[in-house]
Amino acid sequence: MRLKEILRTTPISSEAGTADGLSAISKLKDRLQKQYEAAYPALAEIISHVIDQEEANARDVSSSFPHLVLPGLVEIHMSQVRLELPWMQPAFRPIPFRFIEPSPAPVFG
Repeated sequence: MRLKEILRTTPISSEAGTADGLSAISKLKDRLQKQYEAAYPALAEIISHVIDQEEANARDVSSSFPHLVLPGLVEIHMSQVRLELPWMQPAFRPIPFRFIEPSPAPVFG
């Protein structure tokens, strides 16, 4: 009987609809709003609208974990209207290779 209980599948509870989940999403939206407003202060209303729209899309894409996809959806939407965050750089960018000349051996006199 114990093995059946262990192997039984149970649904994963979603925190997205709980008070903690709603609070986390709200904090994430505030952080995104502040980041984009810092770069584009005159566009606060547009930024808020985009974030709200992408929150709805995030809930459609992943009803259990909208907070995981929301930043990416906002970033894609903003880049489509040419409002990228200026300080964001790709995590893996190519670094040019160059040989480093060995330093000469120190001379002790």
